[in-house]
Amino acid sequence: MVFGAGYVGLVQAAGLSTSGNKVSLIDVSKERIEALKMGHCPIHEPQLPEMLDEGREKKTIEFALVGSEAYQKALKEAEVFFIAVQTPSGKDGYPDLSAFRSVVESISALEGDLSDRIVVNKSTVPVGTGDEVEKMFKAFGKSPIVVSVPEFLKQGSAVVDFLKPERVVIGTDCDWAREKLESLYSPFMRKRDRIIFMSRRSAELVKYACNAFLAVKISFINEVANLSDAVGADVKEVREGMISDSRIGDQFLYPGVGYGGSCFPKDTVGLVTQANRHETPMRITQAAIETNQEQK
Repeated sequence: MVFGAGYVGLVQAAGLSTSGNKVSLIDVSKERIEALKMGHCPIHEPQLPEMLDEGREKKTIEFALVGSEAYQKALKEAEVFFIAVQTPSGKDGYPDLSAFRSVVESISALEGDLSDRIVVNKSTVPVGTGDEVEKMFKAFGKSPIVVSVPEFLKQGSAVVDFLKPERVVIGTDCDWAREKLESLYSPFMRKRDRIIFMSRRSAELVKYACNAFLAVKISFINEVANLSDAVGADVKEVREGMISDSRIGDQFLYPGVGYGGSCFPKDTVGLVTQANRHETPMRITQAAIETNQEQK
């Protein structure tokens, strides 16, 4: 069961349905659910419409509105719950977890202690959110296994990234949950195993760390570009000399107007905000954010 028919949830649900799983995709938007039922794909992503069509035809994927009869049925039958709802930045830069907590409360309404269920967080959330979720479940007398599996999809190649991932990070210390999730992702590991197991808190931090590092690369090359203009150098030639160093690489090292999109701005600010709350300032990431603003 996948909560959230946004970018991450759609690709997650469609991808899992291709390997023989029966997936229920859930959302609070009636318009989006109806559109999906009618065969429309609400986002532009190569190969995604075809995957959704295949899932509908083979009946390996279904779409349900929160609160509907189909939703209640799927909720009772699901073995693994993937939470892929939005966690936008709040006024102070800290992620807003209201939609995320709402899903946890919905799952908590199920009968039984849920010890045979797995709750997987795909949303980008602050480090320690898994611990908070466990406490929420315990308050309802529930004890599902809570796991963190951060998402690393790139817009424009999200389907390929899911079907042929560079890595799948799974954060849990539960052997049973590791085996269950490994079986779910193993069909996408045909050439080599790229599943990385770690603690839940480490998995929660990985997504922020990756995005912040890439944002730093973008801000750095923009500063080099500005310096090149000032001293009469050509940043294209400078870049060519840099990327020939295997330690640096050529990705995310193009000068331009700065980074944007849905993840980099939110995640860099979110990381800095979390660090400040723990009195461990992320000075390099903060500088990258300021450089990016100036570049725009």
